[in-house]
Amino acid sequence: MVSSHTGIQLVGSTATVSFTIAEGCDAVEISLVSYQAPSAMFDEQTASQQKLFATDTGTFSAGQHTLTVALPNCYYQTDFVYGKPIEQLGPAGTNNFYSSQFRLIQELNGGEQSCETSTPPVVGQTPPVTQTEPPAVQTTPPTVTQPQATPSATLAATKTVQKKAKKAAKAKKHVVKHPVKVHKKAKPAKAVVSGAHFTG
Repeated sequence: MVSSHTGIQLVGSTATVSFTIAEGCDAVEISLVSYQAPSAMFDEQTASQQKLFATDTGTFSAGQHTLTVALPNCYYQTDFVYGKPIEQLGPAGTNNFYSSQFRLIQELNGGEQSCETSTPPVVGQTPPVTQTEPPAVQTTPPTVTQPQATPSATLAATKTVQKKAKKAAKAKKHVVKHPVKVHKKAKPAKAVVSGAHFTG
């Protein structure tokens, strides 16, 4: 039913596959699935430890189509398959695998670190949005700034003070001090008798 495809291509943190549904085919269900994996290589013995991360499923008619899924930032497995995703692969020895059910078109494994320290899986194309309370608005009382004298105003004030000081000094020079004369006490005048004639 899938006559051709580009293969699973990695673009940043996503996996994309473009494919063509053959002429005459209709309502073909196709999925692209990503899982967190215990290692960068597929192992049927540990496949049951994989966790479904993201899916993109659609029903297509003849023509060209594209599917895209997000990848975890750790070891992963991506499967391009017919039908719906398998939520829990394995366990080993069962037919709960895409290859055992003859639904596997292509798979891709990779990653560079363990998923134990990575973010939890997000099932679906759009990760859930975590709503947080808006931060409390802190208000700060306005700071009162005292007006500062401008250089011109300061210079004018200085000149005024100097002018007043010069004026006071000049006025001080014109003050005439009059000495106070102290008059000595006059001695009593001696009686002078001149030409007196005494009779009797």
